[in-house]
Amino acid sequence: MKKLLSLHLILLVWTFLSAQETPVDLIDFSLQELTDLQVTLVSKKEERLFQADAAIYVITQEDIMRSGVTSIPEALRMVPGLQVARIDANKWAVTARGFIGRFSNKLLVLIDGRSVYNHLFSGVFWDMEDVLLEDVDRIEVIRGPGATLWGANAVNGIINIITKNARDTQGGFMQAGLGTEEKYFGNVRYGKKLPNRICYRGYLKYFNRDRSVLPSGEPAFDNWDVLRGGFRMDWDNSPSNTFMLKSDLYTGNFGHTMEKISMEPPYMGSQNYRGSLSGGNVIFKWQKIFADASEITLQTYADYFRKDEGVIIGTIWSYDLDVNYLFDLGRHHQIICGLGYRLLKDRFQNTFIMTMNPDRQNLNLFSAFLQDDYQMIKDRFRITLGSKIEHNDFTGFEIQPNLRMLWTPGTNHTLWAAFSRAVRTPSRAERGYGEVIDQIIEIEDTLLTHSKIPLMVKLIGNPDFVSENLFANELGYRFYSGKRLFFDLSTFYNIYDHLFSGIFLPITFETSPPPTHAQAMLMTANQIAGYSTGFEIAVDWQTMDSWQQKIGYTYTDFHMHVTEGSQDAATVDNIEGQCPHRQIFLRSSIDLPLRIEFDVGIRYVDDLPELNISKYWNADCRLAWSPTNQVCFSIVGQNLLHKDLLEFIPEMDYTFYTESQRGIYGSVTIHF
Repeated sequence: MKKLLSLHLILLVWTFLSAQETPVDLIDFSLQELTDLQVTLVSKKEERLFQADAAIYVITQEDIMRSGVTSIPEALRMVPGLQVARIDANKWAVTARGFIGRFSNKLLVLIDGRSVYNHLFSGVFWDMEDVLLEDVDRIEVIRGPGATLWGANAVNGIINIITKNARDTQGGFMQAGLGTEEKYFGNVRYGKKLPNRICYRGYLKYFNRDRSVLPSGEPAFDNWDVLRGGFRMDWDNSPSNTFMLKSDLYTGNFGHTMEKISMEPPYMGSQNYRGSLSGGNVIFKWQKIFADASEITLQTYADYFRKDEGVIIGTIWSYDLDVNYLFDLGRHHQIICGLGYRLLKDRFQNTFIMTMNPDRQNLNLFSAFLQDDYQMIKDRFRITLGSKIEHNDFTGFEIQPNLRMLWTPGTNHTLWAAFSRAVRTPSRAERGYGEVIDQIIEIEDTLLTHSKIPLMVKLIGNPDFVSENLFANELGYRFYSGKRLFFDLSTFYNIYDHLFSGIFLPITFETSPPPTHAQAMLMTANQIAGYSTGFEIAVDWQTMDSWQQKIGYTYTDFHMHVTEGSQDAATVDNIEGQCPHRQIFLRSSIDLPLRIEFDVGIRYVDDLPELNISKYWNADCRLAWSPTNQVCFSIVGQNLLHKDLLEFIPEMDYTFYTESQRGIYGSVTIHF
């Protein structure tokens, strides 16, 4: 890390000495533009980021380009309050404010408003969710609940990946690259204008990523490749009447080392498995602005994906319709309300390790919300009050209200506070429709045969499992000084109850599958409660016109306990010991003479005592040269401070974790 900082300092001195030779300022996203940036995730309408009454952070297109990341999870490492860890070459754990896992069930993820949160394990298959990064306009991230507008499972955070309007992606784009971990990749896109104010684009994306290594040092079996393509069409029929149609298709293959469980000694082992994934989606959106400044937005989408992981083999269809209406009521009130319906259909192929009963099911979700923005003192003090009511097939009606307040004492200062309730609804497996064999071990039967027999440990659902609850209390402050400094502080005190836990049922003896064996079942329950506290700091510092720095600091602390006589202390330890108390992110971007860019990203993650993972620093860097405005050559180094690094060990996962490796890749980008 010292060598990286020394190189950065040398290049900065070169910038000073050669300032008169710099033809352009390549860092073209000023702090003033950042504070004026329009976001939609907080209130389902456009508003300035600086005046949003939530802990929101925006990753811009320039952030993505300058960082050299090749996937959405890598980009999310920049966000204070998010914890991002790689499990193997094709699996990630991403969460907000704790409760991390491969399926982090308290984080709602959207792509252009389409939910990619699946109901099987309550979480996101990150290896299936991707976009052409060049087409991303911004990624809006809220840490904290947003259930009043976005519904259940928007508990600890929401992510919305927003792609560019087709009118902003005209002409051609090509990118190709080679590397050690990013073995080879290629992207192509073309956009054009048609008569009657219609714009479209189409794209293809392919990548092939190398395998990582097992903790033993042996090569893993987790290399993967995906081919993805799609189009977007935008029709601005008039400034007040717009339409959007967007679709994606993808297919790919991946590998992993998974548990091999059998009823014969040695019972537990491992095997390499080559899996497959495929899917597609289509989204239609219509927005109409009326003469009185009211507006109506209708969005509908259909989504399909199929995945074969060896243990999970299934297909899920999602159909969604959402209608929102925004209007002014008098001089001080702005009302937004909406109705929604979602149909989820699934079909699974049962395996020895995991069975779903029934193996196919339809689930319905109905929702309605109402929210009032009351401008008590125009442009100075605002109160927002609203609630969402949902009905799902598992727990019935759920009510998720919120109260928010925003005070702007001056043009450069903003204070906000929020009090919210949000729920995480049960997954299909948790409600008693799924069974998973966790392990089989050999024990001595002292009751029947007085000999050694297998003991099968099985995880089963509970038809009485209810939603997990969060009562969130948040307070935030923002400040910016001219064009040089932007400061954002968010604090929270979260109270949780009815959290997931396990209950061991009495041991029974079974004859099917043979041979005769003992069976210990761990049933899902809601017997953990507690609270978490913390704060997040984000700083943007424009040291000079050609040097920009971003700093993020996160502190999180958990205090959990079992309730109702539960003995599941292990889950309490997992919650408290799998979230780092502190995280730091630093990114420095310098524009050098001769149209050269140099970027360094440094991150620190505190230790994870429950996983026996020590604290670590890591770094990435990017060096790019643009001989013209249309061509860019770049070289990117990833995970530079460690040859191999273990970042996370998922709990109760059937795939083996691996270590991330140091890598380097080069690419060329052409616009035409």
